Amino acid sequence: TITKETGESLTINCVLRDSICALSSTYWLRKKSGSTNEESISTGGRYVETINSGSKSSSLRISDLTVEDGGTYRC
Repeated sequence: TITKETGESLTINCVLRDSICALSSTYWLRKKSGSTNEESISTGGRYVETINSGSKSSSLRISDLTVEDGGTYRC
């Protein structure tokens, strides 16, 4: 669990375990607290994705956090 204040930034890392998956086909999902539905996150604006093909990892940086950004993230 990571706790941040509104206005701060957060970087979430994702390492691909399956060599069949391509980094270019990864996507990010968020399940808001108290919800059973996951929503796809569109990158751009406050959501910036960085891909590191050497380490087969991807990261999602969320800047200027709001209460609406709260939840569980996965890639």
